[in-house]
Amino acid sequence: MRIGDKIINIRKEHNLSQEEFAESINVSRQTVSNWENNKCYPDIETLIIISKKYNISLDDLLKNDIDMVKTIDHKVRFNKVLKISLLIIIILSTIIFIITNNKYHDKIEATKKEYIQVKENNTLLSIDKDKISNIKEINNNMTVNIYLDESDLFDDNMVPIVKEADIKKINKDNIVLQVTDEEYYIIEKSIYEGYNFIIKSTK
Repeated sequence: MRIGDKIINIRKEHNLSQEEFAESINVSRQTVSNWENNKCYPDIETLIIISKKYNISLDDLLKNDIDMVKTIDHKVRFNKVLKISLLIIIILSTIIFIITNNKYHDKIEATKKEYIQVKENNTLLSIDKDKISNIKEINNNMTVNIYLDESDLFDDNMVPIVKEADIKKINKDNIVLQVTDEEYYIIEKSIYEGYNFIIKSTK
């Protein structure tokens, strides 16, 4: 006997219409109709509900319905494959995120190395020329003050962010200043906040 016929028998034994039976197990009347006409099968969770609600064992419900057992077996196998696939996707996504994040971190560290050099107890800071607005005024062996705003150059009360720094070297792409640890921190922070530097000679 197929599962649809067994559901009909259960329903009739309890004098229930399709709608009443459907309500008792929280499905639609159309779903019950499809089961009884063997168009589809209840899932395993619903079979457990029917078993408990109408005091019939799962073994009796599934017995002799080979198609039903095959369908449930297929669904169980599919769910296992789906869970394994999702787990693999999560693991791969995590690995990709970690690799990408590490590359981003390495890129930042590489950028810092382009800007900054430290020698013994003297702090030497290399600044990209693109970060300097008035590059034409800079020459080797100058002593300079560094500001963040051009208007600061004309304010005698404005304290520069770096005062009287020695230019040690001018390369093709950057200049190297000797600064204190405190000035080093201020310039480093300004670089990564996107400021352009205004440099004024003190000689």
